[in-house]
Amino acid sequence: MRALAISPTIRALCLAGMVLGFAIACAPASLLDRGLERVSEGRIRLGSSEGTLWRGSGLLVEREAGNFHPWADIAWRVDFGESWRGLLVLALAIDGQPPARLSVSIRGFGLELPGTGLPLAPLMRTLPHPAARLGWSGRLRADGSLEHCSWALACDGRLRFSVDALSLEVLPDARLGSYTLDADAGAGALRIGLAGNEHNRLTASGRVEVTGNRRSKGEVTLGGERELVRQIGAMTADLARPAADGTLSFTW
Repeated sequence: MRALAISPTIRALCLAGMVLGFAIACAPASLLDRGLERVSEGRIRLGSSEGTLWRGSGLLVEREAGNFHPWADIAWRVDFGESWRGLLVLALAIDGQPPARLSVSIRGFGLELPGTGLPLAPLMRTLPHPAARLGWSGRLRADGSLEHCSWALACDGRLRFSVDALSLEVLPDARLGSYTLDADAGAGALRIGLAGNEHNRLTASGRVEVTGNRRSKGEVTLGGERELVRQIGAMTADLARPAADGTLSFTW
């Protein structure tokens, strides 16, 4: 046993493990920039990065028309304090706001959003759906929490998303108003409620339910200024159902 403990092979393995552990612990934050560049095909980068992958900061920038534009300052920290029971916690602060927290374990994850706000436009442009290319703008705010989430995305909790000064460039007059989206998760289903400020140019209300088998059903009704509703109806003629009172309904 003594000969095994001091053998060159064991010493080499111990040294390699120490070097690997040090390299992982000191992995620079710039590696996150490389990952973002690859995933976003060069559209999203992390500039002015400082620190490591586990605790650092930087400036998110978006490439548009050949130039990079600032998006948000971010700072992050990975907490290993409960790794002994298989739990890691990521705290992410955006533009100096209270940090959002994502806890991850083998069984699933949890999410806490303390009212984080960020510009809507660059966030929408990261989505692959064609509807995300219509020139959305506004300010998004998210708060609430999700608990006991499995990797099959079954959760308990509630999130609220609110958008102020929403606008859409494809419309002649882009201004739409302010809206809220409430998502209530539990019992294997997700229930979503949509509401708009009554003074909006475009009013909106609706309910959507997503069941455990990923099927959804719902109805969304749009109203408000008749000319604006007419323009949206013309753009969505294959989906919308006009009503006698001038509103539009989307049902599925």
